[in-house]
Amino acid sequence: MEFGFLNGDGPSSLLVLSSRIRIARNLKDYPFPYRATETLRKEILGKIFQVVQSEESLKILQFINLDEFQNLEKQVLLENHLVSPNFIQDSKGKGIFLHLPTTISMMVNEEDHLRIQCLTSGLDLEKGWEVLNKLDDLLESHLSFAFNESWGYLSAYPTNLGTGLRASVLLHLPALVFLQAMPGLIQSLNQMGIVVRGFYGEGTESQGYFFQISNAFSIGHSEEEIVTRISTVAGQVLHQELESRERMKKNQPELIVDRIWRSFSVLKSARLINSAEAMEHLSLTRMGVQMGILPHIPAKTLNELMRMTRSANLQKELKEELDALKRDGMRADYLRSLLAGFS
Repeated sequence: MEFGFLNGDGPSSLLVLSSRIRIARNLKDYPFPYRATETLRKEILGKIFQVVQSEESLKILQFINLDEFQNLEKQVLLENHLVSPNFIQDSKGKGIFLHLPTTISMMVNEEDHLRIQCLTSGLDLEKGWEVLNKLDDLLESHLSFAFNESWGYLSAYPTNLGTGLRASVLLHLPALVFLQAMPGLIQSLNQMGIVVRGFYGEGTESQGYFFQISNAFSIGHSEEEIVTRISTVAGQVLHQELESRERMKKNQPELIVDRIWRSFSVLKSARLINSAEAMEHLSLTRMGVQMGILPHIPAKTLNELMRMTRSANLQKELKEELDALKRDGMRADYLRSLLAGFS
Protein backbone atom coordinates (compact mmCIF):
# COMPACT_ATOMS: atom_id res chain seq x y z
CA MET A 1 0.00 0.00 0.00
CA GLU A 2 1.16 3.53 -0.77
CA PHE A 3 -0.04 6.19 1.64
CA GLY A 4 0.35 9.79 0.51
CA PHE A 5 0.53 11.17 4.02
CA LEU A 6 3.58 9.01 4.82
CA ASN A 7 5.69 10.27 1.92
CA GLY A 8 7.62 12.52 4.28
CA ASP A 9 7.60 15.35 1.75
CA GLY A 10 5.46 17.80 3.73
CA PRO A 11 6.64 20.76 5.81
CA SER A 12 8.50 19.80 9.03
CA SER A 13 8.00 16.12 8.21
CA LEU A 14 10.58 14.90 10.76
CA LEU A 15 8.66 16.72 13.50
CA VAL A 16 5.11 16.22 12.23
CA LEU A 17 3.95 12.81 11.07
CA SER A 18 0.72 14.06 9.54
CA SER A 19 -1.99 16.68 9.44
CA ARG A 20 -5.65 15.72 9.31
CA ILE A 21 -8.82 17.54 8.36
CA ARG A 22 -12.04 15.77 9.34
CA ILE A 23 -15.64 16.85 8.92
CA ALA A 24 -18.77 15.31 10.46
CA ARG A 25 -22.02 15.23 8.50
CA ASN A 26 -25.43 13.61 9.06
CA LEU A 27 -28.26 12.97 6.64
CA LYS A 28 -31.42 14.91 7.20
CA ASP A 29 -34.44 12.94 8.54
CA TYR A 30 -32.38 9.97 9.76
CA PRO A 31 -31.51 9.21 13.41
CA PHE A 32 -27.87 9.37 14.41
CA PRO A 33 -26.03 6.03 14.06
CA TYR A 34 -26.16 5.16 17.76
CA ARG A 35 -29.97 5.52 17.63
CA ALA A 36 -30.43 3.89 14.22
CA THR A 37 -31.31 0.24 13.73
CA GLU A 38 -29.04 -1.98 11.67
CA THR A 39 -31.61 -1.77 8.86
CA LEU A 40 -31.51 2.02 8.87
CA ARG A 41 -27.72 2.08 8.98
CA LYS A 42 -27.63 -0.16 5.92
CA GLU A 43 -30.12 2.15 4.19
CA ILE A 44 -27.89 5.15 4.94
CA LEU A 45 -24.84 3.25 3.69
CA GLY A 46 -26.69 2.31 0.49
CA LYS A 47 -27.75 5.90 -0.12
CA ILE A 48 -24.18 7.19 0.17
CA PHE A 49 -22.90 4.30 -1.95
CA GLN A 50 -25.29 5.29 -4.76
CA VAL A 51 -24.02 8.87 -4.69
CA VAL A 52 -20.40 7.73 -4.95
CA GLN A 53 -21.22 5.43 -7.84
CA SER A 54 -23.21 8.09 -9.70
CA GLU A 55 -20.52 10.79 -9.54
CA GLU A 56 -17.65 10.18 -11.97
CA SER A 57 -15.06 12.01 -9.88
CA LEU A 58 -15.89 9.86 -6.83
CA LYS A 59 -15.38 6.52 -8.57
CA ILE A 60 -11.72 6.61 -7.54
CA LEU A 61 -12.91 5.75 -4.03
CA GLN A 62 -12.59 2.08 -3.05
CA PHE A 63 -15.54 0.76 -1.04
CA ILE A 64 -15.08 -1.62 1.89
CA ASN A 65 -18.02 -3.22 3.68
CA LEU A 66 -16.67 -3.39 7.22
CA ASP A 67 -18.88 -6.37 8.08
CA GLU A 68 -16.94 -8.45 5.54
CA PHE A 69 -13.53 -7.63 7.06
CA GLN A 70 -11.73 -9.89 9.50
CA ASN A 71 -10.35 -8.46 12.76
CA LEU A 72 -6.79 -8.32 11.40
CA GLU A 73 -7.90 -6.28 8.38
CA LYS A 74 -9.80 -3.89 10.64
CA GLN A 75 -6.69 -3.41 12.76
CA VAL A 76 -4.70 -2.62 9.60
CA LEU A 77 -7.15 0.19 8.84
CA LEU A 78 -6.76 1.52 12.37
CA GLU A 79 -2.96 1.31 12.39
CA ASN A 80 -2.87 3.30 9.16
CA HIS A 81 -5.07 6.05 10.66
CA LEU A 82 -7.85 5.41 8.14
CA VAL A 83 -10.51 4.67 10.76
CA SER A 84 -11.12 5.45 14.42
CA PRO A 85 -10.97 2.87 17.25
CA ASN A 86 -14.71 3.41 17.79
CA PHE A 87 -15.52 2.66 14.16
CA ILE A 88 -14.26 -0.94 14.19
CA GLN A 89 -15.99 -1.96 17.44
CA ASP A 90 -19.33 -2.84 15.82
CA SER A 91 -19.20 -3.42 12.07
CA LYS A 92 -22.93 -3.88 11.37
CA GLY A 93 -24.17 -1.48 8.71
CA LYS A 94 -20.81 0.27 8.41
CA GLY A 95 -18.60 0.93 5.41
CA ILE A 96 -15.62 2.98 4.36
CA PHE A 97 -14.61 4.66 1.11
CA LEU A 98 -10.87 5.09 0.53
CA HIS A 99 -8.44 6.76 -1.82
CA LEU A 100 -4.95 6.01 -0.54
CA PRO A 101 -2.79 8.24 -2.80
CA THR A 102 -4.50 11.35 -1.38
CA THR A 103 -5.35 9.50 1.85
CA ILE A 104 -9.04 10.30 1.83
CA SER A 105 -11.30 8.12 3.93
CA MET A 106 -15.05 8.36 4.45
CA MET A 107 -16.40 6.38 7.38
CA VAL A 108 -20.12 5.71 7.13
CA ASN A 109 -22.04 5.22 10.38
CA GLU A 110 -19.30 5.95 12.87
CA GLU A 111 -20.57 8.41 15.55
CA ASP A 112 -22.10 10.40 12.66
CA HIS A 113 -23.45 9.20 9.33
CA LEU A 114 -20.35 10.55 7.60
CA ARG A 115 -16.90 11.17 9.01
CA ILE A 116 -14.79 12.35 6.07
CA GLN A 117 -11.08 12.93 6.51
CA CYS A 118 -8.00 13.81 4.50
CA LEU A 119 -4.48 13.16 5.78
CA THR A 120 -1.46 15.07 4.48
CA SER A 121 2.27 14.76 5.07
CA GLY A 122 3.89 17.05 7.62
CA LEU A 123 2.35 20.31 8.80
CA ASP A 124 -0.02 21.05 5.93
CA LEU A 125 -3.61 21.46 7.09
CA GLU A 126 -4.37 23.90 4.28
CA LYS A 127 -3.79 21.24 1.62
CA GLY A 128 -6.10 18.80 3.39
CA TRP A 129 -8.81 21.43 3.79
CA GLU A 130 -8.64 22.31 0.08
CA VAL A 131 -9.24 18.66 -0.85
CA LEU A 132 -11.98 18.09 1.72
CA ASN A 133 -13.84 21.33 1.02
CA LYS A 134 -14.34 20.32 -2.61
CA LEU A 135 -15.43 16.82 -1.60
CA ASP A 136 -17.88 18.20 0.96
CA ASP A 137 -19.47 20.52 -1.62
CA LEU A 138 -19.79 17.68 -4.09
CA LEU A 139 -21.48 15.36 -1.60
CA GLU A 140 -23.83 18.13 -0.43
CA SER A 141 -24.98 18.64 -4.02
CA HIS A 142 -26.43 15.11 -3.85
CA LEU A 143 -27.29 14.65 -0.15
CA SER A 144 -29.38 16.71 2.26
CA PHE A 145 -27.33 17.22 5.43
CA ALA A 146 -28.90 17.98 8.79
CA PHE A 147 -28.39 21.72 9.37
CA ASN A 148 -29.75 24.34 11.76
CA GLU A 149 -29.43 28.09 11.24
CA SER A 150 -28.37 28.63 14.86
CA TRP A 151 -26.24 25.53 15.48
CA GLY A 152 -24.82 24.82 12.03
CA TYR A 153 -24.32 21.20 10.93
CA LEU A 154 -25.93 18.86 13.45
CA SER A 155 -23.92 16.09 15.03
CA ALA A 156 -24.28 13.27 17.52
CA TYR A 157 -21.83 15.14 19.78
CA PRO A 158 -22.13 18.82 20.79
CA THR A 159 -18.39 19.43 20.21
CA ASN A 160 -18.95 18.80 16.49
CA LEU A 161 -21.80 21.29 16.06
CA GLY A 162 -21.20 24.24 13.77
CA THR A 163 -18.77 23.56 10.95
CA GLY A 164 -18.32 19.94 12.02
CA LEU A 165 -14.63 20.40 11.28
CA ARG A 166 -11.77 18.98 13.31
CA ALA A 167 -8.23 20.02 12.37
CA SER A 168 -5.49 17.96 13.99
CA VAL A 169 -1.73 17.60 13.78
CA LEU A 170 0.31 14.59 14.97
CA LEU A 171 3.44 16.05 16.56
CA HIS A 172 6.66 14.33 17.65
CA LEU A 173 7.55 15.80 21.06
CA PRO A 174 10.15 13.64 22.85
CA ALA A 175 12.22 16.55 24.20
CA LEU A 176 9.20 18.15 25.87
CA VAL A 177 8.45 14.78 27.47
CA PHE A 178 12.04 14.29 28.67
CA LEU A 179 12.09 17.78 30.20
CA GLN A 180 8.70 17.08 31.86
CA ALA A 181 7.10 20.04 30.11
CA MET A 182 4.13 18.19 28.63
CA PRO A 183 1.72 18.47 31.62
CA GLY A 184 2.06 22.25 31.65
CA LEU A 185 1.77 22.46 27.88
CA ILE A 186 -1.37 20.31 27.83
CA GLN A 187 -2.98 22.46 30.53
CA SER A 188 -2.12 25.62 28.61
CA LEU A 189 -3.53 24.24 25.36
CA ASN A 190 -6.73 23.08 27.07
CA GLN A 191 -7.30 26.60 28.35
CA MET A 192 -7.03 27.79 24.75
CA GLY A 193 -9.74 25.35 23.60
CA ILE A 194 -7.27 22.90 22.12
CA VAL A 195 -7.22 19.24 23.12
CA VAL A 196 -4.21 16.90 23.24
CA ARG A 197 -4.75 13.22 22.46
CA GLY A 198 -2.75 10.08 21.80
CA PHE A 199 -1.39 8.43 18.69
CA TYR A 200 -4.77 7.26 17.37
CA GLY A 201 -6.81 10.21 18.60
CA GLU A 202 -9.57 10.29 21.17
CA GLY A 203 -9.31 7.75 23.98
CA THR A 204 -5.81 6.58 23.04
CA GLU A 205 -2.39 6.99 24.66
CA SER A 206 0.71 8.66 23.30
CA GLN A 207 3.07 6.25 21.55
CA GLY A 208 6.64 7.05 20.57
CA TYR A 209 6.21 10.56 22.03
CA PHE A 210 3.63 11.45 19.39
CA PHE A 211 0.74 13.69 20.45
CA GLN A 212 -2.27 14.84 18.45
CA ILE A 213 -3.48 18.42 18.96
CA SER A 214 -6.82 19.61 17.62
CA ASN A 215 -9.62 22.11 18.14
CA ALA A 216 -11.98 21.18 20.98
CA PHE A 217 -15.06 22.79 19.36
CA SER A 218 -16.13 23.46 15.79
CA ILE A 219 -18.80 26.09 16.47
CA GLY A 220 -18.26 29.84 16.52
CA HIS A 221 -15.46 29.93 13.94
CA SER A 222 -15.24 29.39 10.20
CA GLU A 223 -13.39 26.41 8.76
CA GLU A 224 -10.57 28.65 7.57
CA GLU A 225 -10.19 30.20 11.02
CA ILE A 226 -9.95 26.77 12.66
CA VAL A 227 -7.36 25.57 10.15
CA THR A 228 -5.25 28.72 10.57
CA ARG A 229 -5.41 28.59 14.37
CA ILE A 230 -4.38 24.95 14.71
CA SER A 231 -1.57 25.46 12.16
CA THR A 232 -0.31 28.45 14.15
CA VAL A 233 -0.47 26.67 17.51
CA ALA A 234 1.22 23.57 16.06
CA GLY A 235 4.04 25.78 14.82
CA GLN A 236 4.43 27.32 18.28
CA VAL A 237 4.56 23.88 19.94
CA LEU A 238 7.18 22.75 17.42
CA HIS A 239 9.25 25.82 18.29
CA GLN A 240 9.15 24.80 21.96
CA GLU A 241 10.15 21.25 21.04
CA LEU A 242 13.13 22.45 18.99
CA GLU A 243 14.25 24.76 21.79
CA SER A 244 14.01 21.84 24.23
CA ARG A 245 16.14 19.66 21.96
CA GLU A 246 18.82 22.34 21.77
CA ARG A 247 18.72 22.73 25.55
CA MET A 248 19.27 19.00 26.05
CA LYS A 249 22.07 18.95 23.51
CA LYS A 250 23.77 21.88 25.22
CA ASN A 251 23.30 20.81 28.85
CA GLN A 252 23.69 17.03 28.59
CA PRO A 253 25.29 16.29 25.20
CA GLU A 254 26.87 12.98 26.19
CA LEU A 255 23.64 11.59 27.66
CA ILE A 256 21.40 12.52 24.72
CA VAL A 257 23.92 11.35 22.11
CA ASP A 258 24.43 8.06 23.94
CA ARG A 259 20.69 7.46 24.32
CA ILE A 260 20.02 8.11 20.63
CA TRP A 261 22.88 5.93 19.38
CA ARG A 262 21.82 3.11 21.73
CA SER A 263 18.32 3.18 20.24
CA PHE A 264 19.67 3.19 16.69
CA SER A 265 21.97 0.27 17.54
CA VAL A 266 19.10 -1.76 18.98
CA LEU A 267 17.08 -1.30 15.78
CA LYS A 268 20.03 -2.42 13.67
CA SER A 269 21.01 -5.45 15.75
CA ALA A 270 18.03 -6.83 17.71
CA ARG A 271 16.78 -10.32 16.86
CA LEU A 272 13.55 -9.92 18.83
CA ILE A 273 11.70 -6.65 19.36
CA ASN A 274 8.07 -5.94 20.23
CA SER A 275 6.02 -3.10 18.77
CA ALA A 276 6.32 -0.84 21.84
CA GLU A 277 10.12 -1.19 21.88
CA ALA A 278 10.32 -0.56 18.15
CA MET A 279 8.19 2.57 18.47
CA GLU A 280 10.36 3.89 21.33
CA HIS A 281 13.62 3.33 19.48
CA LEU A 282 12.28 4.61 16.15
CA SER A 283 11.12 7.74 17.95
CA LEU A 284 14.57 8.43 19.38
CA THR A 285 16.14 7.62 16.02
CA ARG A 286 13.81 10.14 14.39
CA MET A 287 14.92 12.79 16.87
CA GLY A 288 18.57 11.86 16.32
CA VAL A 289 18.24 12.34 12.56
CA GLN A 290 16.55 15.73 12.98
CA MET A 291 19.24 16.88 15.44
CA GLY A 292 22.09 15.80 13.17
CA ILE A 293 23.34 13.22 15.66
CA LEU A 294 22.57 10.25 13.37
CA PRO A 295 23.19 9.90 9.64
CA HIS A 296 20.43 11.19 7.38
CA ILE A 297 17.48 8.81 7.03
CA PRO A 298 14.59 10.08 4.87
CA ALA A 299 11.38 10.85 6.72
CA LYS A 300 9.57 8.51 4.32
CA THR A 301 11.79 5.61 5.41
CA LEU A 302 11.23 6.35 9.10
CA ASN A 303 7.47 6.61 8.51
CA GLU A 304 7.41 3.30 6.68
CA LEU A 305 9.41 1.59 9.42
CA MET A 306 6.98 2.91 12.02
CA ARG A 307 3.99 1.71 10.00
CA MET A 308 5.33 -1.70 9.10
CA THR A 309 6.46 -2.60 12.62
CA ARG A 310 2.89 -2.35 13.89
CA SER A 311 1.49 -5.83 14.51
CA ALA A 312 -1.41 -5.89 12.05
CA ASN A 313 0.53 -4.23 9.23
CA LEU A 314 3.41 -6.65 9.70
CA GLN A 315 1.14 -9.70 9.54
CA LYS A 316 -0.76 -8.28 6.56
CA GLU A 317 2.52 -7.82 4.69
CA LEU A 318 3.64 -11.36 5.52
CA LYS A 319 0.16 -12.72 4.64
CA GLU A 320 -0.09 -14.79 7.82
CA GLU A 321 -1.12 -14.41 11.43
CA LEU A 322 1.79 -14.89 13.82
CA ASP A 323 2.10 -15.43 17.53
CA ALA A 324 3.83 -12.71 19.56
CA LEU A 325 7.30 -14.33 19.52
CA LYS A 326 7.32 -14.83 15.76
CA ARG A 327 6.07 -11.27 15.25
CA ASP A 328 8.92 -9.96 17.37
CA GLY A 329 11.42 -11.93 15.28
CA MET A 330 10.01 -10.84 11.92
CA ARG A 331 9.80 -7.23 13.12
CA ALA A 332 13.47 -7.30 14.06
CA ASP A 333 14.38 -8.82 10.69
CA TYR A 334 12.44 -6.09 8.89
CA LEU A 335 14.12 -3.30 10.83
CA ARG A 336 17.62 -4.68 10.27
CA SER A 337 17.04 -5.09 6.53
CA LEU A 338 15.77 -1.55 5.98
CA LEU A 339 18.39 0.11 8.17
CA ALA A 340 21.35 -1.91 6.85
CA GLY A 341 22.41 0.87 4.52
CA PHE A 342 22.57 3.53 7.22
CA SER A 343 25.52 3.75 9.59
